[in-house]
Amino acid sequence: YRDAIRKESQDEEKFMRFVNLMLNDANYLLDDVLSMLSEIHKLQVEAEDPQRWQRLSETERGEREDHMRQLESQVKSMIQLSNSSVLLLNRLAEDAIVRRALLKPEVVSRLAEMLDYFLLQLSGPRCQELVVRNREKYEWDPRFLLTRIVTMYLHLSEESVFVDAVARDERSYNEELFPRASVILRRRAMLPTADITRFDSLAQRVSASMSTNMEDEQALGDVPDEFLDPIMATLMKEPVRLPTSGVVVDKHIIVRHLRSDPMDPFNRKYLNADMLVPEPELKARIEAFVAERLREKRQRK
Repeated sequence: YRDAIRKESQDEEKFMRFVNLMLNDANYLLDDVLSMLSEIHKLQVEAEDPQRWQRLSETERGEREDHMRQLESQVKSMIQLSNSSVLLLNRLAEDAIVRRALLKPEVVSRLAEMLDYFLLQLSGPRCQELVVRNREKYEWDPRFLLTRIVTMYLHLSEESVFVDAVARDERSYNEELFPRASVILRRRAMLPTADITRFDSLAQRVSASMSTNMEDEQALGDVPDEFLDPIMATLMKEPVRLPTSGVVVDKHIIVRHLRSDPMDPFNRKYLNADMLVPEPELKARIEAFVAERLREKRQRK
């Protein structure tokens, strides 16, 4: 299969669309699975409390039983599909050649955010909400999913752009995320000790990257509006002009948008990545601004 995947990856545009669809599917499937399991957990807890259950009217009990049957009829197939998606992403990440597609700016941040979010769900404070009775009936194996998520981190752990992307994830990443998962992995011997040690090392590098990023952002101070991407309000690294609307945006942000929606977000006219117009003069001014602020930071130290 490796040769087949490598061959497909040579057509970069086609393969990037495939990777984008894979990430969309994995996000959708995993999020739905965890939501369903959380709901099943709540219904099981309610049904196992005789006093609480008897306080419900016959109609309410019937509605909950119908809802449980509906969830149970869907969740097994969703779990099977989500497991397949995660396994395929692992296959992509383990191959050094194919992995390059996952490290492109428009992809790596999405991948890091997805992994962080699901690591938080599986090992964070609310992971007990995913504990369900008779989980074998649903083919729900949280150990399998957690180890596959962690293995994805390990495949990408030596890539500095991935480490930085994890550190910049403001939605799910915090400095307790990796240590909590590591405790679970060690306590239950879910991975070889050497792999868990590598995961701990990754946690340290992500933490260091986050500290550096925070220091650099503080050093930059107030950034001129013309240097900020209008979609995400972040400092642009590779500004490009949209010929359809004339708006200047950061390339990786607009390319990420175009993978799912080939339209200019500012006027809904057709747009593709080949149409983007580089802005080298603006890029040079941004780089000069950053270099000067960081030089001032070093002088203050």
